[in-house]
Amino acid sequence: MSTTAGSYALLGMPVPRDAAVSAKLRAAGAIIIGKASLSEFANWKGNITNGWSARGGQTQSAYVIGGFAAGGDPCGSSSGSGVGVSAGFAAAALGSETDGSIICPSSRAALFGIKPTVGLTIAGVDERGNATTYAGPYIQKNYTQFTLPQYTNLSLFGFGIPRKVFFPDDEDALHNSTILDLSSKFGVFVQDPADFPSAEEFFAGDSETVVLSMDFRVDLQTYLEGLGNATDGGPASTIIMLLSRCLKESAVRRETNILSVMTMGKSSAEYLQARATTFRLGATEGIDAVLDKYQLDALLLPAEDGATGPAAVVGYPIGTVPLGYDSASGQPFGLAVLVRKWDEKTLISIMAGLEAALPPRKVPSQLV
Repeated sequence: MSTTAGSYALLGMPVPRDAAVSAKLRAAGAIIIGKASLSEFANWKGNITNGWSARGGQTQSAYVIGGFAAGGDPCGSSSGSGVGVSAGFAAAALGSETDGSIICPSSRAALFGIKPTVGLTIAGVDERGNATTYAGPYIQKNYTQFTLPQYTNLSLFGFGIPRKVFFPDDEDALHNSTILDLSSKFGVFVQDPADFPSAEEFFAGDSETVVLSMDFRVDLQTYLEGLGNATDGGPASTIIMLLSRCLKESAVRRETNILSVMTMGKSSAEYLQARATTFRLGATEGIDAVLDKYQLDALLLPAEDGATGPAAVVGYPIGTVPLGYDSASGQPFGLAVLVRKWDEKTLISIMAGLEAALPPRKVPSQLV
């Protein structure tokens, strides 16, 4: 199938093989019915709206009558995957997440979304994916078992509430009432607050942007070099060529792509320092610090307002469960669950327990 990241710049450039996750699904008998739209280049094109691409246009929320223009921002970058499942076109969808690209669209589509530990996207090793080589000892043969009652009793777990920064104000009634119910109705231990030592510093710095820009530059170059020749006779083998194609596409600002082209690469001192900083802020003074300090199993917080950042920069798992709907627009929003690296067992168990405890998700009214 055509793989363009939503851009005309990659149109006509055949890919040489299935992605490993697609190949494994097909081998297991899954029927892949199509590719979903996305924010162009996974929202790394520049100043574009969530869910927009040159090839696909604007992805529209299934829940908000009037779509994007009426306040139905589907979030991104895996916008089409979230909307497609919420509208009933498929039972499940894959997305890719750097920072929020699965969790945010899932939250705004009233879905259960999981971004696993980097390396556990598939239950096996991908010879072309270096991160999967570390996953072997942590792969479970049967993840569905963790949705059974013996695993999903919420009283088995301790939860922390990182309020500083992640709860913009204390008037978030539904999130707060849900947290209170977990303690009073289900007997769970809730440490509130359980703030990240790094919370304010995390969002004040630019280390994540430095890492993203350099990763984009180097990894996209590698991807392009692995493609066959384009139908116009020339291989898209360099970032500069790709950027020149993007410049012809539309008047959308492209500062993000230009920034990536200008980076020095993954061996530079700037990159290595930024990687070290993001790990410190996201793990040793972030997720791990809080879970270890209070001996907790998971953290609960609004699925948006920065929840995905700490998990993103250190490659930790995060999930979201449907929680409620905006009273004005009908747009859904979710509750995020963060756990330790490689602890998908706990993540799935908690999400299944929350599914049983919370009201069921609603079908979009315009599709009933």
